[in-house]
Order: sequence, then structure tokens, then C-alpha cells
Amino acid sequence: MKSAADVGREFDRIAVAAAGRRDAAGLYDDALLALVPVRCERALDVGCGTGRVTRMLAARAKQVTGIDISAEMLRVARQRTRARNVEYRVCDLVEAADELGAFDCVVSVAAFHHLPIDAGAAAIKRTVAAGGTLVLQDLWRVDSLADRALDGVRIPVKALRLLRARQPLWYSAAERAAWRAHEHDDRHLTPHEVVALRDAHFPGATIHKHFLWRYTLVWQT
Repeated sequence: MKSAADVGREFDRIAVAAAGRRDAAGLYDDALLALVPVRCERALDVGCGTGRVTRMLAARAKQVTGIDISAEMLRVARQRTRARNVEYRVCDLVEAADELGAFDCVVSVAAFHHLPIDAGAAAIKRTVAAGGTLVLQDLWRVDSLADRALDGVRIPVKALRLLRARQPLWYSAAERAAWRAHEHDDRHLTPHEVVALRDAHFPGATIHKHFLWRYTLVWQT
């Protein structure tokens, strides 16, 4: 598995390559926000990137902290954030969990697969306050013939949703190259592994399997 420093450097490259492109809305932003408490004191965005989700959380929480291992991503996030109740920190969740403290709501989007499973799960659990909520959303990997057959439907559906949101279907050559370098040995959990993750670390959590290769795990302490 790649080190946090390696992943940070890869996302620094992606941030530079994507300079000038606006943040693209997530495919399941509405579903994500529906799971976030309407009001909370403190919220944490793990793997916040350029701060898109962090800024959404700022409308719900009194104080929001976004963390990421890419300094370049956070440089962009600070430029794009006007809300005064947001702070950004460059850090590795596994190393900084205890220092960060506990939050009423912890959200992580497309970031958990960069962490070692057991250590990452233990770390993110430590950031959820008693009575708090964890919303963990990430990509799942096709592991069955039935799901693979559905990819023929998923691809045009995703393209249509991107067009409706006025988002580009293709990125620049530099950005595509940066993403290819990053994704070369990326590994996402299969749906069965997501269930195993829940059973081992987040007992009682609910799992929503979304059509376009995403899952959302919701755990309340």
C-alpha cells in the first residue's frame, strides 16, 4: 500500500493539473447531505481535497475542519472558501486522530480507500464524539458478473448526469495523466468487503450501495 506521503504527492500533482477547473458536484451530494445532522457544533471532513464538501458542511455546523495530506489541494481549498467557520489542516488522519479530537459529525468522501483498513477505521472512529455521526462514502469495486454486466448501463447514465450538471466528460491531458498515475495501484473495497468493514469496525452501521460505483456507510455512536 502506498504511504501517505506518496498519496499526498500524487494529489499535489492532480491539484496543479486541475488548476482553473471549478469543483465538480459529487454524484451523490444530495444523498450525502441528507445523512448529515441539520445542526451540529463541530464537523470534520476527512480527505477534503479542494474543500467542496467542507463548504457544504459549513452551512450545517458552527465549526468545520477539513483535513488532507495534500498541501496543494488545501491551498486551492483555502482560495475557494469564504466561510469564516472553516479551517484546513494538512495532516494524516491515522497519525493525527487523537490530536484532532472528537466531532459531532465526521464525513469522508472518496478518501477512506487511501488508508490502511484497520488503522484507518480505528482512527476515524476516535474522531466521532459520543452521540455523533460518521458518514463514510467511497467507491466500491465490481466483483460479480451481474455488477459487471450493469457497467454497460452505468457508463451512459454517469455521462448523462455529468452533462446535465454541465460538467466536462473529459479533463485536460495533464489531469488525465495525473489521475492515471495515482489510480495505477489504487484499490477499492468490493461490496462484500464493505460489509466486512462494517461488521469488524462499525457494528450497527447502515450501508447504502449506490448505482454508480459508490457506497455510503452511516454509523452513529
